[in-house]
Amino acid sequence: MGGLILPVPYSNPYAQPWRLPNFETPYVPLRWTYGGTFTVAAGTTVFNQAIPINGNADFWARELAFYVATIPGGTAPNAGSITVRFKDSLGKRWMPDMLTIEELEGPMPISQRCLRTTQILVDIANTDAVDYNVQVILKGIEEFEPLGINRCMPGFDPERYIPLYDMYSIPPEGWHDEPFDYWFDIDATAGQRLQTLLPMEGDADFYWRGITGYANGAAGRQTLRFIDAWQNQLSQNFVVQANVLGTAPYARPIYPEVCCPAYSVLAVDQVEYLGAAASSISMAFRGVKRFRD
Repeated sequence: MGGLILPVPYSNPYAQPWRLPNFETPYVPLRWTYGGTFTVAAGTTVFNQAIPINGNADFWARELAFYVATIPGGTAPNAGSITVRFKDSLGKRWMPDMLTIEELEGPMPISQRCLRTTQILVDIANTDAVDYNVQVILKGIEEFEPLGINRCMPGFDPERYIPLYDMYSIPPEGWHDEPFDYWFDIDATAGQRLQTLLPMEGDADFYWRGITGYANGAAGRQTLRFIDAWQNQLSQNFVVQANVLGTAPYARPIYPEVCCPAYSVLAVDQVEYLGAAASSISMAFRGVKRFRD
């Protein structure tokens, strides 16, 4: 899964409404980026590093990015060695615990509102054996008062803060959830385009909430587009392998969750895009099975 693959516009495979080209907000947005670079010594944690917010407008954080380099140099750290936790200006955590930058990088399932003239706080831990400069980047919009344009229909107001773990479904009375992973290997020869079926087992419905994977001993790469049990395509187009799967074993979260009924069949459309080598991917669908008590 190595190598840098730059994102393309609207490449999020489970795009929130604000990621789509036709989305409008009831405010006049201005795209904006905040960031800071923090030095974290080997085996240490730094707490409450501040990223100040300008006083001209509230900021909606919608995407996270990180760049980590040794001091001096530019060598990337070992996967999973840099973990972070964001908090608002009052110390309220955005997440319950420290999470790896591999898990967090990319679009945020729930936008976070950062009030003007306040600051975002971030804790950073480095479990590696060398010191690092950790650059934290928050991408989003500054939100200004309406100017009589850009109105939208009710129900499409900017998101309000709800933790992601509170957004997944809960089992009804008389049912319970058990963690479960589906494992699939999907292959494609050089330049090939095909569809692979992904069957579900018959013992219980599966609620798909995360995905991870890695290239299985091949130099090729694939673009992927998943299809649910009702033949709904789960992305607007094919998405490059690295953007879909992230870095194993850290799962990319899926929101909203995808219900996969017992005995149903999902599918994935594949295109091997290097054209020079066969490609094999081992991937895991992470979620829960829902059983009757």
